[in-house]
Formats: sequence, structure tokens, C-alpha cells
Amino acid sequence: TREDLGYDMAMAEFLEQCNSTIKPSSVKRYKVSARAIHPHFTGRKLADITKADILHALDKRKREVTGSAVNRDRALLSAMFTFACDRAYVEFNPVLAVKKHRENEARTRNLTEWEYSTIHAACGKLLADMVAFDVETGLRVSELVFLKWSEVDLKKMEATPTETKSGKARQVPLSDKSLAI
Repeated sequence: TREDLGYDMAMAEFLEQCNSTIKPSSVKRYKVSARAIHPHFTGRKLADITKADILHALDKRKREVTGSAVNRDRALLSAMFTFACDRAYVEFNPVLAVKKHRENEARTRNLTEWEYSTIHAACGKLLADMVAFDVETGLRVSELVFLKWSEVDLKKMEATPTETKSGKARQVPLSDKSLAI
């Protein structure tokens, strides 16, 4: 282990390594979390950071943000400590002993007929078709915008967008209305 290695240096090295190994959107999220938790650990030796220190920092963060945001901060710390363990900067990852915060249930809300009609009527033909297709399929905006004809199988009545949030193709059934569009 490198007992003298500081948190700041370890985090900087970890984030630098992330630039070439994970998606840019994940790096961006890590940087947001890194800025948020920086005041809690800056100037400290990495080996001196304990479970209690991490709990204290995350509990303070919980007063400012949602449980899911705190869990993303926790994920960053855990990934950074795993990185440090792999390089023998520390002997163990103290974040593994810290439980995740409870997250709120996802909010699901459907448009009312009036809301849908109002939005649909305000759109030009192309956008109106996109809105109707999106409502029928439930595609994410990026999946809808980047959907290619080669990813649509009219015989099987399904679309297989490849530009997805997870980066993995997924199959989406197409209704008669979406096929007509």
C-alpha cells in the first residue's frame, strides 16, 4: 500500500483513467459527484478514510439532494476505492460496508387525452407523427431520434433500437397504430 497517497491524487488518477474506459455521460456524472463530495475528503490520506467518514459525508449530502443522487456519490467513491485497491494504494474498500440510501419510487404519469390532443395539434406533421409514434412505443427520445429503418422489422412488428441508454439493443413491439405511422 501507499500509506501517504492523498484522496485528491487518487480521485484525479481515477477520473483520468475513466476518460478512456467508460462512457462520457458516466464520466460527466462521476465529475458531478466528485465536486459534491470533494469538501468532505480533500487533503486527507486515502488510507485514513473510514466507513464512518463516508457515512458522515453521505449523510450530509442527503440533507441537500435525493437518495438516488447520494447513491451515485456512493458509487463514485466505491469505484474509486476499488481502483485504489487494484493498484495497492489501499488494502480494502470501506464503501462496501456502507448501505445504499433508499430511493423514491419512479414517478409514472401518462398524458391525459386533452394534454395529448393539445400537444399533437400544436405540432407540424413530422413532429406530430414522432409524438404519436413515441406515445405508442414508449421509446426514449434518443431511441426515437436515432432509430434507423434497418432497426424496424415490419413483418415481426417490432423495432430494435441500438442507440439505447444501456448501449445494448432492445426489442420494442410495434402496435398497428405505430406501424401505420
